[in-house]
Amino acid sequence: MKSGKGVANDKGYIIYYDMSINLKSAYFISLMAMLRCRARLFFSPDFEGIFNRRHHGLLIEEVRNIVFRLYRNNMISVTLFDSDVPLSDLESPMDILDEYSVGLTDRGAAAWEAYSKPDWSKFITIWYEETEDPDYQRAVIECSGRDVLESGLNQASEDPRVRPVEDIETLQPFQATYWKLLPIGFRGCFVVQTKETYLPSTALSSAYDEWSLSIRMVESWDS
Repeated sequence: MKSGKGVANDKGYIIYYDMSINLKSAYFISLMAMLRCRARLFFSPDFEGIFNRRHHGLLIEEVRNIVFRLYRNNMISVTLFDSDVPLSDLESPMDILDEYSVGLTDRGAAAWEAYSKPDWSKFITIWYEETEDPDYQRAVIECSGRDVLESGLNQASEDPRVRPVEDIETLQPFQATYWKLLPIGFRGCFVVQTKETYLPSTALSSAYDEWSLSIRMVESWDS
């Protein structure tokens, strides 16, 4: 999908088509940019660990109002956690139940891109899966650049705690996020001991940092 026409101004608002989105709303939009999530995570005591962001510092009632306003403005969709069917009959902030799943609509995603200006050529995501051997887990890496992935996997394969690296798979098209489709991407895997909490490749760590730094973040609305 293409980015919408949006621009941030110096008064703390993002102008998107015919409406303004304040920075608090933009902050919560950004939390849903990569993954859909349960609404209750916005109130979690482990918020900063889950989202790797500074806590919003808002009361639960304030958060519910912001999320509901985004829903009413068609910036986000709300579904049952195990369903892809959007709920269309929510009438108040209290209808956003903790176990509901929230995520960006096309309009919300365009607003996020317009403000955050991510460099999709640097996109990379990393997650871990269980294996049949409880002492090991599989690291899965998907990214836009094959060179970055090859370099990272080659480094990882030199670590004695890493089992042989699997072949790189070309993804065409590439579903980078639940809403963003790119023309091409690449997937690679390796298996590493579960007790290891580090990423055994400086190339992959650096690539992840570059992707993160390419995204304009909303961290404060107090200025």
